Amino acid sequence: GSNGLILTADGKDVLFNRNTDKNGANDVYIAGGNLNIGLFNDGKMTFSSGISGNEGYNIDVNGGGELNIDGVVDKAGNVSVANSTVNLGENGSLDSASLTLENSSLKLAKESAINAKDINWHDASIDIANGTIGTLNVTNYMVSGNSLFTLDVDTSVNLSDILNISGDVTGTTNLILNMLSSCTDRTGIIVAT
Repeated sequence: GSNGLILTADGKDVLFNRNTDKNGANDVYIAGGNLNIGLFNDGKMTFSSGISGNEGYNIDVNGGGELNIDGVVDKAGNVSVANSTVNLGENGSLDSASLTLENSSLKLAKESAINAKDINWHDASIDIANGTIGTLNVTNYMVSGNSLFTLDVDTSVNLSDILNISGDVTGTTNLILNMLSSCTDRTGIIVAT
């Protein structure tokens, strides 16, 4: 058996919208155990009001489909995504101790949507290119395999999205630049600190 809640989207679109719990707007509240999300046969699941629970619950996402988060996910321990796509919308955010991506992609509508101490990814992609310049803050950054990081660059003002790492860095990341201007001078632009 499983310890926690299992939600599955098998070839269907599943929407959790405007649900509440004793703490307010949460589509799902994990009082004990973990949240396991299966996205099979192009299944999609959307949480518009967020996910919460007792401090430190884990979220496991797998199956190859798409998870859309337009609300706040808070108090999570490890969020692990395997072979799937996660989109954090305009109002979406993820607060977790760690985020692990394996053969998956993560798209952020705003750079500040992630609050994770550790980001671990293998053969995965993180896309913060949203047409505006911002900063993604993490403590520890560990990457392996053929991983891609997509960010905005505005050469007309010598600015780009920034990946701000305050702790340890391991591995190499390939960059994809979303050019916001046609100015060709690319000197002096910082993309990571």
